[in-house]
Amino acid sequence: MKRFAIILMSLFLAVSMSAQEHMTFEGLEIKGLSRNFIHNLKSAKFRQQKSGAIEGKHLGEKCELYLVVTPESGKVYMVAVAYPICPSWQLLKTRYETMKSKLTVRYGLPVTENESFLPPYTEEDGITAVVKKGCAYMSNFVTDKGEISISISEDARVYICYTDKLGSLQAQEEMIPDLGVYNGQ
Repeated sequence: MKRFAIILMSLFLAVSMSAQEHMTFEGLEIKGLSRNFIHNLKSAKFRQQKSGAIEGKHLGEKCELYLVVTPESGKVYMVAVAYPICPSWQLLKTRYETMKSKLTVRYGLPVTENESFLPPYTEEDGITAVVKKGCAYMSNFVTDKGEISISISEDARVYICYTDKLGSLQAQEEMIPDLGVYNGQ
């Protein structure tokens, strides 16, 4: 009877783990080996350049994609979307606000947001403040499948990162060395 209970519990855990869903990007689950994910991106109208860059459109605008993979198994767990460099603060801020608005429609209000300038900079310093790391614009959205963050970076681009919860946990497990069992001595 005990053996049957263990088998039943193991089966339940296996089924519940396989039933968990992954974060999606452009309708594709963020999971699996990078070469398979890139292949699926190509069928979703993205293209890989000779340089390795992945280009296409996301939320209606031209972008480049960067994939982040787990350190040992090489499975994709994050997709970073980089929009083109903006030559002015007004264009950059408008792109950020437009993309954030689209994410808010889909995921609801951000759980955290910070849209400010770090002293001594102010919004009047514009793009100068951005490239000197004096601009702190970031919003985070959380779902049961993962997190989405949008930010303005010092390279005068808007970035959106889609992080799969299950893949991120796997990446953390792979990064932490096996320390063994502490026996109290």
